[in-house]
Amino acid sequence: MVLQLTDKERSLIKQLREKVLEVWKDEYLLSDENLYNWLHHKNFKLDRAERAIHKNIKWRQDNKIDEILQEKFGDFYDNLKYDTDGVDKEGRVVLTSYVMQVDTKEALDVYVADMVKGDRHTLYRGEFLFDLVKKAHKNSNGKVNSCVAVIDCQGLKLKPFMSKLIDLIPRAGSLAKQAEKNYPGLMEKTYVLNAPNKVNRLFTLVKPFLKAETTKKIKIFGKKDDKWSDVILKVIDADQLRQRYGGTKPNNV
Repeated sequence: MVLQLTDKERSLIKQLREKVLEVWKDEYLLSDENLYNWLHHKNFKLDRAERAIHKNIKWRQDNKIDEILQEKFGDFYDNLKYDTDGVDKEGRVVLTSYVMQVDTKEALDVYVADMVKGDRHTLYRGEFLFDLVKKAHKNSNGKVNSCVAVIDCQGLKLKPFMSKLIDLIPRAGSLAKQAEKNYPGLMEKTYVLNAPNKVNRLFTLVKPFLKAETTKKIKIFGKKDDKWSDVILKVIDADQLRQRYGGTKPNNV
């Protein structure tokens, strides 16, 4: 997606770049597209965007984020699989996940057994997506600064585990807030398909941790809601989607 910038936005991007040149050397970080995300995140208030960037640098240092993609997570990785082999009509990275592959009980047991490692794996996934966007930005000559997620919940069973999941909401909300603060604009849209009613309840509990702008980017379709295919195909061409999501690419599971 080519940014359509106003003169004021161009000026703010230029000023912000000058303010962070000493602390950011990476080409993508200094790009118009990334700096726009930070400005937009802070309502185009220059000083607030600059402070947010410095806080992000400290957060990355404190959590050793620059090293996280080299770490191994074993069962956490095995329980959460997704494809990243498509793009939307604007060239954004498309992330697709088929939740039926996940054993909910096993995933919860693994997480509860080592929540510190589980939280770090969540940070790993955020950085993994950020790295994909950086690469897509380079390959698209600067047109990409975000991604789109399609999550298929067909077969997901949550009812037996709701009490445990609700207990984990504050932790999940804190992680979601970290992602929102440190990867502004990374997720353009998230489509959740075939969602059991319990997904809406959990989402309602997480919402207070996030900005309204973030929650508006998440669209949940219930099990009986068959309108999602038309909605998704307006954003993603059929040849970039697996057949189970309404596309023409062969299913891989």
